[in-house]
This record gives sequence, structure tokens and C-alpha cells, in this order.
Amino acid sequence: DALELGHSDQALRLANVDRMIGREHLLDRMLAGCEQARRSDRPVWIRLRGAAGAGKSTLVAHFAETLPAGNVLLTGGGEAQSQTVPHAALIAAFDCLLRHWLAAAEAEIATIRADLHAAAAGNLGVLEPLLPRLSSVVGALSAPQPLAAHAELARFLAAWQAFVRID
Repeated sequence: DALELGHSDQALRLANVDRMIGREHLLDRMLAGCEQARRSDRPVWIRLRGAAGAGKSTLVAHFAETLPAGNVLLTGGGEAQSQTVPHAALIAAFDCLLRHWLAAAEAEIATIRADLHAAAAGNLGVLEPLLPRLSSVVGALSAPQPLAAHAELARFLAAWQAFVRID
């Protein structure tokens, strides 16, 4: 028997599939959350979790493709750092928001900057260690004055809440 090269060869890699299989119900739930956010004019948080290779990134990619215009998708996680740094996925998601703001027109950035400064009452500096890109949006931040532990926590929470509420 002669050996025919290329007759029964197979690709060494799996073909990339452009459709999602078996996750439509999850995509529908995510889109329902988007509709809920539109109706209430409040952001909706969706947390996906699962084993490595379960398809979380693929699901998010498909979700991003189906999002109605005017929505912003913040993603975080998937990095090795998220296993060792507390709240790394959340920090990455808010860094995504900062990058989104920085891509806006200067007039919009100026509005965001003014809103953040007004809402945080001069306490944005406490967020800079978590969000180093923040100063690119709001300008130079002064280092916060040391306070007693309970007062520092209260100041941090107030600044964080002000940051999260800005849209």
C-alpha cells in the first residue's frame, strides 16, 4: 500500500467557531439585564464565573457584539493577577471605564472631571493607588492626609461611591 501524503491529514488546531453553542440562555439573561438597565437608567452588574476554558470570554464577546448602541461594557478578570489581588476584576473593570472616558471628546471629559471632583469633595486621591489612570481623567491628585483608620475607611468609601455613581 502506497502512502498518499495529504489525503487524510487533519489540522493540528481546532477551527475557530463564529457561533456560540449551548449558551444562548445565558446571553438572553445578560441582554435582559441590559434592557433592565435601560428602563431604570441604572447600571446593571453581571458577574460571570466558571472554570478556566468554560467559555466566559466567548460569552462576553458575543454579548458585546449584541449590545444595543449607547451601552458601555466594562470587563475585568481573566488575568493571573485576579487570583492574588483582592478585587482585581473590579479594579480592571473600572480601569476599562477610565479608558472609555479618555476616548471621549475633551468637552465630555471636562464634564466627567467636574462631576467627579464635585461628587468626591476633594477625596479622589485615595482612589489613585487602585486606579492609577484616574489622574489622566481628573488631573493631578494630591496625596490624602493621614487620618485615623475609621476616618480613612469612611473617606475611601465616600470617594469610591462618588466614583461609581458618575455616568
